Amino acid sequence: EKGNKVISLGYAIGGIGYPDTKFVFQPLTAAFEYALTDKISVGVSVDYNRFTYTRTYDQATVGGGNLMPLLQGSYHAFTSEKLDPYVSLLAGYGFYYDGATVPTSTRNPDSFVAGAALGARYYITKNIGVFAEGSALLLGEAAYLKAGVCVKL
Repeated sequence: EKGNKVISLGYAIGGIGYPDTKFVFQPLTAAFEYALTDKISVGVSVDYNRFTYTRTYDQATVGGGNLMPLLQGSYHAFTSEKLDPYVSLLAGYGFYYDGATVPTSTRNPDSFVAGAALGARYYITKNIGVFAEGSALLLGEAAYLKAGVCVKL
């Protein structure tokens, strides 16, 4: 609904696209969204995680992290009082901390990220609900399945 403001807090499964990555903790996510119309909304979100991986050349375990602020534009289709499905376009920047001591390491360079998401919110009460969202960052090599709580302000 036009003028709605929604805050979402959640947890994600998935992450950067390397098969040997082990997460210290999975990505945490926080988002704010504002409805420009009944069908179109804009928002911002931030994802953060910590991970470890094994370097292939010396088998050393290295830690790192990722902070990713994103802008999001969403289209809400088939919305009802309780259910709010949406599709989104995402763009932002990934700030990566990589604990590798080798200066030429390019495993996780800071980079522009862009992608898409498909999700839905289900409101348990008028203002409090749960959400689930799948997203793939085509630039940035990441995929997440997020879930959490959402609150209409």
